[in-house]
Amino acid sequence: GPDVGDAWRRVGRDAFAVESRAIEWRLAVIGALVSAGPLAVGAAAGRVDAGLYAGLGGLNVGLAVSGSSLRRRAVRGATTLGGAVAATVLATTLHPSALLSVVATAVIVTVLALTAAGDRQDALVGFVVSAVFVIVNGLAGDASDALARALQFGAGGAVAFGLFLLVASDVAEPDDRSSIGSVVARTARSAGHPVRRHAARVGVATSIGTALYRALGLAFGYWIPLTTLAVLQPDGHASRVRAVQRTTGTLVGTAAVAAVAAATDSRAVLIALVAGCAFGLFALRGRSYHWLVALLTPTALLMIATRTGASDQLVTDRLANTAIGVAVAVAAATIAVGTRPTR
Repeated sequence: GPDVGDAWRRVGRDAFAVESRAIEWRLAVIGALVSAGPLAVGAAAGRVDAGLYAGLGGLNVGLAVSGSSLRRRAVRGATTLGGAVAATVLATTLHPSALLSVVATAVIVTVLALTAAGDRQDALVGFVVSAVFVIVNGLAGDASDALARALQFGAGGAVAFGLFLLVASDVAEPDDRSSIGSVVARTARSAGHPVRRHAARVGVATSIGTALYRALGLAFGYWIPLTTLAVLQPDGHASRVRAVQRTTGTLVGTAAVAAVAAATDSRAVLIALVAGCAFGLFALRGRSYHWLVALLTPTALLMIATRTGASDQLVTDRLANTAIGVAVAVAAATIAVGTRPTR
């Protein structure tokens, strides 16, 4: 009916709205350096896996360091770095057990989703730490690999933290001096708060995605819960907007990687392309979430390709798993009829 049509037109408008026209040149240079630099060093030293984890550390910590003051950037950066290193250890240790991985995903994602009660930048920290757990838990490994991965991730993340701490752009936000931990604790004490319902929903939905790919043995299956985590928001309209942004951004990004896979499998070329994609990602990340995903997708895929090689199968798996993750998120958003917007 007309109401449904109007609702989806609003979704389309919001999905591609430009939030900021500023281009962050300094962040772009540093983002490219901390994402691609470790890959280049690791490849030159014959330690590709170490370079990959350090690059993931630089990329993820860099995305989360922002704030209206040096203190806020320090709190967010330190929280992200410490949380992501802990998530790396836990995710690697639990990987051999599908059951423990599913349970831990539900608990970690639920707790960190409570940061949605804070401002947008605080919520990003919770998302990044959750995403690191989901990704690392999807990579083969066990307790014997945990310390090495944590040190590699931490080294890359620490460099990014230091660089972004000094140059990250100021953003408008309330003068709230609380830490991320206090945001979670304050929200957890707020009985009946809509964000608590959202946190439980996203935790359950993400763990379902984890159980699904572990049961089916899907290659790169962690993209299912990762997509669900990215799409689900505290209200239905925001979730639909994220679904459109995630889907279209992924299509753009995977199309770019498919072209690369058809042209070359040179590791040096792949690393150079990671640097270019990361540069664009950090330069335009404030423009809109659509552009963030459109550039984050090829950045992540090309980083993984430096370890596995670029291939049509990598692209196909990414598309299929993203579609499943979006479907799980949309189903969860549809079922939770009573959830109201929080911001």
